[in-house]
Amino acid sequence: MNSKQKKHQILKLFVSHFNFYLFFLSIVLVAGCNKEEIGNDKMLIKLTPDYNSDLANFTKTVAKGLSDVDFRLFIKNEAIKQFDGDYDILLASNYENKILTKSANSAKTLYSFLSSINNNTLKSASSTNNAFLDSLIIKYPLLQISIPETFNSSAENWDAASEEILVTFLPSDYDEKTTSFLTAYDSNGNTTQISAKEEPIKPVIVISLNERLQYHDINLKSTQNSIYFKNNHYAYYFPSSQEFNDLNDESVQLKSLAISYDRDLKSGSDILWQGRFVSKDAFRQVEGWPAGKPEFTVIIAYIDKGTGAPVASSLTKILSSDGWISRYVFYSDLRTKNLNIPILRWYKDRYGLDMKYHWMEKDSGGDTPTEITTTITTKYDDNTTSTLSVKHTFDNNDEDAGESIVQYEDNTDGDGTEYNTGIMRFWIKQ
Repeated sequence: MNSKQKKHQILKLFVSHFNFYLFFLSIVLVAGCNKEEIGNDKMLIKLTPDYNSDLANFTKTVAKGLSDVDFRLFIKNEAIKQFDGDYDILLASNYENKILTKSANSAKTLYSFLSSINNNTLKSASSTNNAFLDSLIIKYPLLQISIPETFNSSAENWDAASEEILVTFLPSDYDEKTTSFLTAYDSNGNTTQISAKEEPIKPVIVISLNERLQYHDINLKSTQNSIYFKNNHYAYYFPSSQEFNDLNDESVQLKSLAISYDRDLKSGSDILWQGRFVSKDAFRQVEGWPAGKPEFTVIIAYIDKGTGAPVASSLTKILSSDGWISRYVFYSDLRTKNLNIPILRWYKDRYGLDMKYHWMEKDSGGDTPTEITTTITTKYDDNTTSTLSVKHTFDNNDEDAGESIVQYEDNTDGDGTEYNTGIMRFWIKQ
């Protein structure tokens, strides 16, 4: 190689590296421009205009990879671990996981395997699949590979050793109530329309955003004590329920004057004991099959009079996603889920005779904070009443699963009293 050829080669190498640097920098800037910090921790990343094309391209890549039996077994084995209570695989925390093969010497990581897939449909600023995959982690921190459980099937039923399945994704405008069809791909790149309403007979892989995890920028000071996973960009954590700090000050814990109700005879806390969907239709009303298991937040709204003016107060409880379906040999059905979540010790002079339980189901893809108002009216022994409201912020894609009044005079023996929001049945006991 003469000197002129060497100079040309060096210049070509410099341009290649410089172009990749510009691409990577543009991705960081795009992600940074779309980040919005909520409080001290949770960050909401608004979906970029190329969200649908990005997820479609990644869906095609995963679908093409399913021609490899080792990749299929990897997907099934990771999904059935249910790290978040659902059959989900968080892309960010699994990139370096090994795809086992018959020959240990040829084992690849998930990242290297997906990068090696030559997908001619990819349209990105770089011609390499590596750069495309790198950008996905930054732009969509909660990106996951999921196998939603339906009443017909689950990841457990998938014969991954011999059966390829379809792969689809949830577009930015996906809505349980209005979306009728989803585009699915097979390993040969063929497309088909599958129903978003009727549950599939066989398992389907769905590319989507995780509904259970939250995250914040790795450089932010966190108020979270327990971090699930960190990478160079984000720290991930599971949100925790708000705890009620019972006060021992007798001047604040007002005493009931007369024993006339079941709770007067007891000194324990109320317990959110069990929950169950009203019907399968109610189940799908708040969580279409492509979105996996439901992720519920329950707001307990009450009025705290204490020793002064009444104040609107609330507790927030986050429910685990598993346990809503019982699976048998030939069929599946709804299940009464054991919750056993302590709420608070109810002093009727302080909190009155009424509380309200408001159920919300979290969906992925929300990019706009939405304020939910829960209004509670309670009555006291002296026949005075108070009506106040508490507000909570959810995402615009989250589903309202209804609310129900819980009254002090209700029975708390055994399984307690059953309540019904129209979507959910639940029981409160002591």
